[in-house]
Amino acid sequence: KRKAFLLGLEINGTAVGDNFCEPDESKRAIEIERVKTWIECASKLGAPEMRVFGGKGVPDGYTEDDVTRWVSEALKECCEHASKYGVILAVENHGGFPEKAEQVLRILRMVDSKWIAANLDIGNFGKSDDPYKKIAAVAPYAVTCHIKVRISKNEEVDMKRVVSILRNANYSGYLPIEYEGKI
Repeated sequence: KRKAFLLGLEINGTAVGDNFCEPDESKRAIEIERVKTWIECASKLGAPEMRVFGGKGVPDGYTEDDVTRWVSEALKECCEHASKYGVILAVENHGGFPEKAEQVLRILRMVDSKWIAANLDIGNFGKSDDPYKKIAAVAPYAVTCHIKVRISKNEEVDMKRVVSILRNANYSGYLPIEYEGKI
């Protein structure tokens, strides 16, 4: 934190890797504790938000409804902890779960806390019919937004369109660049 300050850098967020898509409740409890530990680390760093995942996807023999319930319940508990430390949890639309805009929005509604928001990754909607429509659906709930140069493997991002979507959603956060192309 000191080094960042002396370099004139602001720590705007941090991240944790978690998997709440685990059928075993005791394993989910371990994941919840990991997220709670990282919430405390984010607070010590002065990071106002922390990226979280739902998990690795829907396990065999379970449904999306099962996973949505597990993720939402885990995030509710994590949000209670986050509220004590002033850290907003930002769930990312990342491979696994949730990866669709509808899934992100459903989780946000189910958790129903001012301590949860979206980490909008514009490049992770590239598999959908209209990725810009999905970006626009999640943008009003975003506290951070990952910018990529490609919306899909074959299509470059229309940055003017993305910026317009973000402005229309009153997004005022950072735009971290996640570069995954060749240099």
